[in-house]
Amino acid sequence: MKHFLIILVAFSGQVFAYGTQGTIPSDVESDQTTGEVEYHSPPEFSKPMTSEGDVISVMENSDKDLIIYDAQARVTGEVDEGLTYSLSTAEFEGRYKYRYLFRIDPSTGEVRMTESPNYEDYFRYRFTVHATSDAGLVSDRNVTLNILNLDEGGKIARIKSRWRQGQYYPILFAGRVDDERGVDRNSLEYEWLADNVIVEGENSDSLYIDDDIAYKRIVVRVHYTTRDGLFKSIVSKGVRDNHAPVLDWLQWERHVPSRASAPFHIYDVGAFDAGRGEDVGITYSLLEEGDYEYFNIDSNTGGITLAKSEPLDQRVYKIRIWVRDEIGNWAIQSGKVIVAEEDTDKTPPKEPITQDHKI
Repeated sequence: MKHFLIILVAFSGQVFAYGTQGTIPSDVESDQTTGEVEYHSPPEFSKPMTSEGDVISVMENSDKDLIIYDAQARVTGEVDEGLTYSLSTAEFEGRYKYRYLFRIDPSTGEVRMTESPNYEDYFRYRFTVHATSDAGLVSDRNVTLNILNLDEGGKIARIKSRWRQGQYYPILFAGRVDDERGVDRNSLEYEWLADNVIVEGENSDSLYIDDDIAYKRIVVRVHYTTRDGLFKSIVSKGVRDNHAPVLDWLQWERHVPSRASAPFHIYDVGAFDAGRGEDVGITYSLLEEGDYEYFNIDSNTGGITLAKSEPLDQRVYKIRIWVRDEIGNWAIQSGKVIVAEEDTDKTPPKEPITQDHKI
């Protein structure tokens, strides 16, 4: 921490500051009535575990509500007192699935995941926790999260699809087969099922998705022999066609009266599962960005309401909604709430709905 020598001289009620920096630094405030100088220090985290920050580990398939990290920072007094926490994932800024995989309690600094972690999906994540004081000073702590591999006695890495020039390419590939005893690669046999019905004649590590099975739940059974002679069979996690939920609109606008307050109903997000052709298993949440704190959303119905009773003092509020199906495919919808004297609807612009956010 830097220290400054500042001399205050008062003439006719005005305060003049002289110091080694020439001006009062940004973390110093002066009371022009008493001439007292108040120094503000940035939040301080506890000593990091490594030179690059904290390192934590979580077992795969852990509950998504498990607290995986608890930021501990202070300015003066008790831990968390007078601080607001936020989180960023610069490593995944261009990959929405991972960008919104974490959530943080702004008051306590407790970090949770938005879905249960899977070692086969990704085994290491990095994010940064930001602690902001009442004076607006910020300190950061880098965190590395390792996902521990659960011994499941043989497993298949998640079934993967191929894309070509941004378009869905209808072939599924079974991932590698892992076993602690080792796998005799020459013994591998594949059995594909669509809605629990065997797809005849498909004994290979790939499956072409034709129209007959395009919207069915697909799994693959793999039969193999370990290097020490044990015969085993394992089943993949079910996947469907990897299509994201279909949205009614990619973006919408809604006008609300300035006198509106909680729980004023604003909008119902419309979406359905592309694999089922209905809205079963769809969940909704607000991305923690923009003006999300002013609104609530029903995770089951997609209904958006005002969260606060205070008057709406902004002209425009912007939010984004994360829509997910049971498998993990997802899409994002943007919403704009405009404050007006009258409660009127504005029909969303008719633009093509493109869905390219898949597991």
